[in-house]
Amino acid sequence: MNDARAREGLFDDLRAYAEKMKKAGATAEEATRRYTVPPRFQDFGFFAWGWTIGAAVESYFAVIGSLKSA
Repeated sequence: MNDARAREGLFDDLRAYAEKMKKAGATAEEATRRYTVPPRFQDFGFFAWGWTIGAAVESYFAVIGSLKSA
């Protein structure tokens, strides 16, 4: 359960980051490129950070965009 909570924290952090970058006018691609993994998440065993983070940021951007147009 601890691992699940830690991963939940990671995705909460990504959501907040995506919201911040969207408000700043960044594209999903720019936000992905500029993301820096916080120290508390650097020990996670993701296969590929770029692929995982990029997909999550793009997903959050899509959701944020759909909420604003609704």
